[in-house]
Amino acid sequence: MNSTPRWGITLPLRSMPLPDQRDLVAALPDLGYTDAWSSEVNGADAFAPLAAAAQWTTGLRFGTAIAGIYTRGPALLAMNAATCASLAPDRFVLGIGTSSPVIVEEWNGLALARPYQRARDTLVFLRAALAGEKVSGQY
Repeated sequence: MNSTPRWGITLPLRSMPLPDQRDLVAALPDLGYTDAWSSEVNGADAFAPLAAAAQWTTGLRFGTAIAGIYTRGPALLAMNAATCASLAPDRFVLGIGTSSPVIVEEWNGLALARPYQRARDTLVFLRAALAGEKVSGQY
């Protein structure tokens, strides 16, 4: 199987305010970049930079790497993902994960309990919600 390499960059860039990154983001496809990814650590959230960047270029695929499932509930994750997907049709990828004990427990005061089950249940919820189904199960 022969695959085409993809080249990505993490947004937002830490060296300048997000609004000032417009021209750089617009130029990324011409520089050979195919993807722009964001994460949630200690700066911007995972979705706002991608929503902004989606307005600045149509030549990139956007994704979260990752949006934490302990610090944001599944319904809010679904709303955030649906909004980004509407801003970048067929170009948005939702990456979710449990995050880390430092972020979940120490920074947010939450218990990092049963991470496998929580990830599984969140994924089940997201698949149904993003497919337009009414979700009423217990997770």
